[in-house]
Amino acid sequence: MIAKTIIDHLEEIAPQFIAEDWDNVGIQIGHVESEVKKVLLALDITKEVVDDAIDLQVDMIISHHPLFFSNLKRIDFKSYKGKMIEKLIKNDILVYSAHTNLDSSNDGVNDELAIVLDIKHPEILVKTNSEEVECDIIELENKRNQYGIGRVGHIEKTNIENLAEKIKKKLKVEDVRVYGDIEKPIKRVAVAGGSGSDFIIDAYKKKADVYITGDIKHHDAQLANEIGIILIDAGHFHTEKIVMNRIKKYLDQKVDSDVEIIIAKNDNIAPYKTI
Repeated sequence: MIAKTIIDHLEEIAPQFIAEDWDNVGIQIGHVESEVKKVLLALDITKEVVDDAIDLQVDMIISHHPLFFSNLKRIDFKSYKGKMIEKLIKNDILVYSAHTNLDSSNDGVNDELAIVLDIKHPEILVKTNSEEVECDIIELENKRNQYGIGRVGHIEKTNIENLAEKIKKKLKVEDVRVYGDIEKPIKRVAVAGGSGSDFIIDAYKKKADVYITGDIKHHDAQLANEIGIILIDAGHFHTEKIVMNRIKKYLDQKVDSDVEIIIAKNDNIAPYKTI
């Protein structure tokens, strides 16, 4: 199967036109006519992921975060990224990225996060900006013409301690950070995988009791405290990694039976120690 066919299947659920303007989705390295028999799925393109791809003899990496975010001015094969690029090219490995289009997808990061956390009847938290223009020229069925970041809906009434324990269990994370009134009963929950601090006000306007995301900063926590919404920081990586199983299941149903889809085992957050 050629890479273009696999990409076409992926863009059925995560079309490029719903990506944010600042994003860099699509082909990062390679040619769409390349023959593909093995695909590696990863959140990030790291040295470990590239080495795994070479060891596994994959033909294509599908990543969530793009390899290139800014304009490339030079490739130094002695640099961290340069070494990866050299290895990818020498081993004829195509790299394709689906980032904010997979975030806004109806079958992407945030829908999976809502399912994992048992959020009932989830609605879009913030609609994609490009939607109104594109929907005039592209036929989409029913709710498929509605794309956006984050989800919000109801859960069975609980408290913050029980919700935090559920998040840790479902996302397989050791701890989470909670900001706000821990005595407040929880019935309505908003989520946004990755770095979602820009949508705190949106979660508040959607009447969420708690907003679960990653990369919460000091002033984000202050804002949430002022408006009266609880924040749970479950980590950028951990709130997005759950989409890999969803993509694998989807592609396994779409691609030829002789194409193997593999989830990267060494795809992980930057190593750290608590001292």
